Amino acid sequence: MEKIPQEHLYSMIDLHCHILPGIDDGPAALAESLQMAERAVAGGIRGVVATPHADNGVYNAGPEYIGERVAAFTAALRQASIPLEVYPGAEVQLFHGLAGWLQQKRVATINSSRYILLELPPTLLPHHCRNELLSLLGHGFIPLLAHPERHPFLQRNPAYLAGLVKQGVLCQLTAQSLLGVFGRNVRAAAEHMLKNRLAHVLASDAHGPNGRVPALEEAVAAASQLLGSTERAAEMVSGIPAAIIADRDVHVALPETRAATTKKAAWPENTGSFFSSISGLWS
Repeated sequence: MEKIPQEHLYSMIDLHCHILPGIDDGPAALAESLQMAERAVAGGIRGVVATPHADNGVYNAGPEYIGERVAAFTAALRQASIPLEVYPGAEVQLFHGLAGWLQQKRVATINSSRYILLELPPTLLPHHCRNELLSLLGHGFIPLLAHPERHPFLQRNPAYLAGLVKQGVLCQLTAQSLLGVFGRNVRAAAEHMLKNRLAHVLASDAHGPNGRVPALEEAVAAASQLLGSTERAAEMVSGIPAAIIADRDVHVALPETRAATTKKAAWPENTGSFFSSISGLWS
């Protein structure tokens, strides 16, 4: 694979990372979180957004609590002399009326910006999904869809995703999806989304110091090869994440026309994603 320039690799920001200890299904103890931080820094990541699960029926951390935990973890990083910046955020499952909750500041956005990391319901894609996303946009919030390549409905219905992207929705691919860790179907979907401008951010979705770790370098190299551009690949882990954290506008190209095509038969919008749910891909 083509080598990524060092100036790109050492300005990376991981927008989706379960790095806070004891708050969700990420690391249980501070020592594990510090190991994750060391791994991230060693791989060229200078900043991470702490994105614990929120409002998904199991974990329900609010903005104030997440902010307190980020402050405590930052203090631990400084004491351990680990040069990593941590920003508050959350991985929020889409639900009816989310825009109102955001207006009341009851749900955490990425670094208190207008951008919100959203996870779609794992067992089915409800009919109101599109309307809820458009409602968020209408209220001034910008959805960043977490790991759409791992959702069976979106795998089989790229035209649906393309329609959302044209409306202003952004998409985040999981780094290990491009490396085949989640299987051939997920990798193929990730590659299709990347090539057809349906993906805008690469992030680790790390959950611990082993397995799904906070590492981006190998995925950036794979993206660079697929896109034929080291600059475009690097922008997904540097320029765009930096703009989101700073609450600046993100300008992305419209999806390619061929983004609407797929080799698999399309599924109805409310078809369940049962198989991904039981295989544990939705944490």
